[in-house]
Amino acid sequence: MYDEEYLHSLPHGEERLNYMKKCISEADKEKNISLMLELRYRYIEESVFHDDCFKAIIIFPEFMKLFEENPGEFDNYYFMIAFKWIIEDSNQYYQVSVEQLDRYFERFKEYIEKFGYSLRTYYLKTYKTYLNIDSKKAFEAFKLFENYERTRLSDCKACEMNAKVEHEVQFGSEEKAVAMLNNMLDNNMRCTEVPQGAYGEFVDAFTKCGIYDEAEHYANVLMPMVKGEEINFMKEVSAVLILKSKTDINYAIDLFSRCAGKFSGVKNPYLKFHFAKASYLLFSEIAKSDKNEVYLRLPSDFEKHSADGNYSVTEMRDFFYNTAKDIAEKFDARNGNDTFTQELAYKYPDSPEKKIVLFPHGAVEPAPPEIGILFKDAEDMPSPEEFVPKAEELFGYRNSQLQMVKDSPVLFYSAESDEGAVRYRIIYTEKPDISSLRKDAGLAEDIDEQLEEYKVMVIIMPDIINSDRFQEVYNTLRFAEMLDKGGSPAVLQLSIEKIMP
Repeated sequence: MYDEEYLHSLPHGEERLNYMKKCISEADKEKNISLMLELRYRYIEESVFHDDCFKAIIIFPEFMKLFEENPGEFDNYYFMIAFKWIIEDSNQYYQVSVEQLDRYFERFKEYIEKFGYSLRTYYLKTYKTYLNIDSKKAFEAFKLFENYERTRLSDCKACEMNAKVEHEVQFGSEEKAVAMLNNMLDNNMRCTEVPQGAYGEFVDAFTKCGIYDEAEHYANVLMPMVKGEEINFMKEVSAVLILKSKTDINYAIDLFSRCAGKFSGVKNPYLKFHFAKASYLLFSEIAKSDKNEVYLRLPSDFEKHSADGNYSVTEMRDFFYNTAKDIAEKFDARNGNDTFTQELAYKYPDSPEKKIVLFPHGAVEPAPPEIGILFKDAEDMPSPEEFVPKAEELFGYRNSQLQMVKDSPVLFYSAESDEGAVRYRIIYTEKPDISSLRKDAGLAEDIDEQLEEYKVMVIIMPDIINSDRFQEVYNTLRFAEMLDKGGSPAVLQLSIEKIMP
């Protein structure tokens, strides 16, 4: 029988999915409609964010049928969130036909109107989904999406702005795109994948124009932000791999070597196409040096792994070309055009094809994570004296120190670790107005009511920025968990204006 506590004890990905699949089967046998819906929603969420989204695509029709046949058994908003995930990712699988995409968008629009949301999200998702299928339809949708008001279902402001910036650099003016990106950064518009997505598109656009110095700038800003998460940003990493194949072959070889194993494990054909194309171009550049063989330290999970580390340059080049070509042909057959074939055949120039004058770069450093932990009253808040023994036990920190700021709610925790110095700023304050913060899909339906009794907050943020952005967020969240004595059902990720479980 389903045990939520046991589920959370399992690692994300395959183990959780297998457990939920077993529980779905048990719930189906018992005809427990509420649990049948809840478990399918959780399965979709786990598949989208921690595994292969295709598993979510496969189970979604069951989820939708159950939802339709049992009105009132599952929250409409969370059903729409799951639906939004599906239409966001379905076009990245050539196995999903255009006819199926059309049907999904028709149904999505029907539900939006039924539940009283605006068509803003519908048109933005239409633009993204049909861009490689029907560009006229996509561009018309892009022009329409801002005519509709924002609702709870809308993408966050940062994601919407990121889409506009990417559209401008792809199809408009590079100069205007840089100005828009600068404005987005200056206004601290960030999200889980923003501005990384825009940076990747800028690398791609400037590389295709041969403007390698500008492409280098955005690549150098992007890569520290996605370190450790390359598999989630494989399209952006692929753009950097193509650029570095032209400008820094040693960097490109190192980047390829780090990601080759991840490529073999990716099931998303859209992402596989982009990395295979980039790798084909890398080995094409290596072949120009008349090298027949290259020594590479590739992970054992790479499908072409060689025990002695020696690889034929032409065999690797041809393998990646044939992989990309096969995927391109399948996408083009699905889409009814030759967009992917043309992308694979693109010839990158050796020098700029046109001269442009760009605005100076805007602020490019992403904001450090700023985590807010809620407490019902001041008595529940952790005392500074608790920090030192807990942090040293949890992280293995040494020589911990606390610095209090006189007549101020701010204090500083500093210590030494195996990676170097660490320093956190800790602020005792009142709970802010959280009505405008976006809510993570994993939160309880009545989270607003649950948080009403929490009146105060402790904010924690790193003062020494880790070059590994993923590790920085992870460590800050762990430090926040260490301080949490109040049992709050949610945490505030203030730097991206989001409430999370």
